[in-house]
Amino acid sequence: MKEVPEGLACTSYIGRKTPFPHVESLLVRTTPHKWAIESIEIVSQREQGPEEFHMPELVLKKTGHGSYRAETPSGTITFGGGSPSPMDTVAASLGACLAISISQTLGVMRQKLDDIEIRLSFERKEEEPKLFEYFNIHLILHGENLSPAKVEKALHMSEESYCPVSVILGLSGAQMRTTFAIENKTVG
Repeated sequence: MKEVPEGLACTSYIGRKTPFPHVESLLVRTTPHKWAIESIEIVSQREQGPEEFHMPELVLKKTGHGSYRAETPSGTITFGGGSPSPMDTVAASLGACLAISISQTLGVMRQKLDDIEIRLSFERKEEEPKLFEYFNIHLILHGENLSPAKVEKALHMSEESYCPVSVILGLSGAQMRTTFAIENKTVG
């Protein structure tokens, strides 16, 4: 490990519970004035069998000029060559993630949601790597006696905690402008 003068380095020790099942402990050294990790040292690693630790694998293959196919544990995604671009699929993933998390959250809140439609547009920054700058998201929720307050709460919980795509995009600096409309069934 690179030696850093006393008082300039911060060392963190992560004990037995690491996010990596095959690693028992980590030693992380950072330099505060750079706010960057100087090094990560695996202090101890236990022996593991192949059944103990499995990361889902994604395989990407070129299928033609400018087109690719990704095989994921849950299905196949194609990019380019008339298929959505990678950035379009990120935007679609945001919509799908919000729909799933909002539907589940409203279910826990005992709200009867029959259908959800999300209309999403986005703007990207001019400079490379042209990250997302804004998302305009409009949700149309169909159900029975849906409470606007509960829908708003489910939406905020999803954007800030339950939808990992939303959280990641927020950390990258993307702003989200979200509106919703409720179309309740009339029970008669």
